Amino acid sequence: MRIYLAQAFNGIALVGALLGILTSGMPSEDQTILSGAITVLASIILIGQFLLRRNDAAFVMFAVLSFYIWIAYPLKVILVIHDPMSSWVSHQLFHANIVQKEIAGAFYTVIPGLIALLLGFLIGGASSSRDREERVILYHGYFVTIILGLMLLKIVLQNFWGIGLPGVKPELVSVPFVTGLLDMLSRPVLFAMVNLYFYCVLRLKERRGLFQAFCLILLNILLAVRVGWKGELVVQGALIAFYLTDVYNYLEPKRRRLVALAAILVMVATINLYALVGEYRNHILSGRTMSEAIEKVEDKEKKNTSSMSLYPIYNRVNGIDAYYAAIKLGRGKDFPLDSLLSDQVMDLIKERFYGYDKDRAVTAFGTTQFSVLYLVGGVPLLTFGCFVIGWAFRWLAMLIKERVLTSEVTFYAYLPLLCILWIKVLSAGGMLPLYLKELMLLVGCFYCVERVCYRRQIIHATGDKDVVHAMLPVK
Repeated sequence: MRIYLAQAFNGIALVGALLGILTSGMPSEDQTILSGAITVLASIILIGQFLLRRNDAAFVMFAVLSFYIWIAYPLKVILVIHDPMSSWVSHQLFHANIVQKEIAGAFYTVIPGLIALLLGFLIGGASSSRDREERVILYHGYFVTIILGLMLLKIVLQNFWGIGLPGVKPELVSVPFVTGLLDMLSRPVLFAMVNLYFYCVLRLKERRGLFQAFCLILLNILLAVRVGWKGELVVQGALIAFYLTDVYNYLEPKRRRLVALAAILVMVATINLYALVGEYRNHILSGRTMSEAIEKVEDKEKKNTSSMSLYPIYNRVNGIDAYYAAIKLGRGKDFPLDSLLSDQVMDLIKERFYGYDKDRAVTAFGTTQFSVLYLVGGVPLLTFGCFVIGWAFRWLAMLIKERVLTSEVTFYAYLPLLCILWIKVLSAGGMLPLYLKELMLLVGCFYCVERVCYRRQIIHATGDKDVVHAMLPVK
């Protein structure tokens, strides 16, 4: 089913892109070049889908990667050509006519990197099939205790130390790196643990855990929305949709209907609440209390008859517009090699908005990893760097799957979050060290959870019957 959906999206996106080019009013020569570049990209994606069709984990990662590339680059280019005011760049940085004329040229410079990224992923490490079946029994008490403990930590950090709040600089703890560690434990680690428990309950058909797993998800979303985090709404909706398709065949008919209904409700709420949560956060940051912020959002909602729109979410996807802004602002400037691991390119946009107060601004602009590579070394470094990144994506994922995590249930629960982490790496230039720390912390927490909250049984086939052994700690 995933293969057909991915191939269908690739075909629909290609046809839509070509039709958009033909109706764009561009000169015929530019139409031919842009159509050819997008067709080559679509062909590589189609070939990759065929080659990875028997490797579930790699196929999912490649499908997510290609989906992001489509919506962030080719489709966004065509959208901006038709309506330059659809991009935040035209609103806040450059004149709309200039953006409309130059956006295709920026796409031509990034297309070698996009192709190299896909080829690097296809050449990356291969996974081996497991020779043993497994049964996992959950210790619900341990699992829920860990999650509730992280939620309590999140509440304490948000209310007393200002850690884990959007747009707020936290109070620095005297011990180095502790602030960042606490922030990760209260946000990405907690989010991953809640969804790991939810996936395990679905996949293992644990009867008594589904309701409390839903409650934990809703509670975690409320804790995030309460202080203005809106990204977790989108990610949670995407995760539930992924989990539903992944475990659909494992569920009983009654549970299928229940989970399907819950997934639809979460995704509808995600689209409907995203813009409202953003407004709510702006009111909170302006100094209003939570009750005052809620009243302001309610007043605006009454005046707005069409709040349900995908545009605010789509406009937040960093792609060709952020790449174009970064390379245009950085043109003629020298960027050393360490810019690949710092926020020097990101500061280009912050300086344009805030001037000399850019260091005091509590915000971040994703200038994309592609723009950093291009500004440091041009198209050659962009192509080589993207190939290495694509290869590393797959190699690291297979290393985690085959060597670090002992249960495939854990890996497939983490797989969509891992894909999202790769998208974040591509969307935010210079943030690679931060995301590598997040990866190591999350995988380390999963490693510990497997040994505390699982009783994993290995089934060895013998002559007369199966022999079951309980899992022992891996040395």
